[in-house]
Amino acid sequence: MLEIEQLTFRHSSGFTLCVPHLQIAPGEVRAVLGTNGAGKSTLLRLMSAEQPSRGQVALHGRPLECWRPTERARHLGVLPQASNLDFAFTAREVVALGLTPLSLGWRDAGRVVREVMRATDCEHLATNSYTALSGGERQRVHLARVLLQLSQAELAPVLLLDEPTSAQDLGQQHRVLQLACDLARERGYAVGAILHDLNLALRYAKYCTLLHAGRVVTCGTPAEVISGDNIERYWGYTPTLLTAACGRTVVA
Repeated sequence: MLEIEQLTFRHSSGFTLCVPHLQIAPGEVRAVLGTNGAGKSTLLRLMSAEQPSRGQVALHGRPLECWRPTERARHLGVLPQASNLDFAFTAREVVALGLTPLSLGWRDAGRVVREVMRATDCEHLATNSYTALSGGERQRVHLARVLLQLSQAELAPVLLLDEPTSAQDLGQQHRVLQLACDLARERGYAVGAILHDLNLALRYAKYCTLLHAGRVVTCGTPAEVISGDNIERYWGYTPTLLTAACGRTVVA
């Protein structure tokens, strides 16, 4: 579990993020929602201790700063919006960077690399140059790297995703989020995902947290948070809420 208490951060620009309490529990996918500039990516960086802040971020009840780096890396993985890597590595070599905190022999390492690449639908890209990949392919390669990093966690891993579908086509968007749900349900992952597509949040998230101007304005189930009133108030758009044949709400 990843838990935040009284987290505050002030940027030199004057922007302030304040989150009194937030937790991402094993077995759940929590979507973090909000307009551009609401503080979503800042929150993710603070949750992973990439930026200093006031307050406490605890991983399985222990403050992040109390974890040894390799131990923390096996339990907390972050997929950023974009990863700058200009070396002429193959896709497999980029994924293998996730082996750093692990204790695996070369045979086991090769097997696990193949498994995570298969799970993220990039195994067929293994020998391709990373720099020649499309944005969506690079995103999935890095997702495989992060999953490899978490593959030896002794406790429930925490996976933080910053717009993991931003570069993906329609089919891959659903595959990536279905994978996140499967990891939560079958392996007890605690998944936090920044999403802009409200329909994806409605379909795949168990809980949602809505940020506005650096503040948490509401938390709850997707149906509670992604209401017509909230969309109009915080996104400035009057939606049409439809009910699909399966009974799921769709925002149009």
